[in-house]
Amino acid sequence: YRNLARSNDSVLASTWLNYLDLQRDFLWSQQVDESLEKLNAEQVNTALRKYLDLKKFSSALAADSSKLPN
Repeated sequence: YRNLARSNDSVLASTWLNYLDLQRDFLWSQQVDESLEKLNAEQVNTALRKYLDLKKFSSALAADSSKLPN
């Protein structure tokens, strides 16, 4: 996703301006990408369990009843 987003000129320009404000550059972004690529599923799941509380999530189901069969 990050690579695809950077292929869009407006996203690239916006990111560059944001990085200038944060005193970052695309080398920093590359390092983030490389760190993300090194993660395995267990590491990602451990982080998600640490920071996300599934008991606080909600879900909803919606439908257009006019499209339901009679």
